[in-house]
Amino acid sequence: MQKYIEKVEAVRLPVIVLRGIIPFPSVPMSFELTDEKAMSACEDAENGDGLIFIVSQNDLREEEPTAETLFRVGCAAKIKQTVRLPEGSLKVFATAYCRASVEEYVFENRRLYASLLCKTVTTD
Repeated sequence: MQKYIEKVEAVRLPVIVLRGIIPFPSVPMSFELTDEKAMSACEDAENGDGLIFIVSQNDLREEEPTAETLFRVGCAAKIKQTVRLPEGSLKVFATAYCRASVEEYVFENRRLYASLLCKTVTTD
């Protein structure tokens, strides 16, 4: 019989808010960023270890999402590649690696960060 091992780790990652897209672990995804804050968060992650937190909004009509209008569960993801498009937007290719629960959203230097608990499940 297989054993399932659940590992939980605490991390702090830059947040990228997506509208109408729900990330799932182990699923590669691509999305386009046009917001300066999101592009800045992506560049911040690339300068570090390439990890970001992808989360969706509660209300898609909200132009400027706040910590209160974001879901509390999303995915930690690894950026595989970014491409700067001619019109100034940024195309991002990433793979989510674990589901993550937000402990706290923090605004720092005009960027949004999340303190997370990442949950990964493996089989033995």
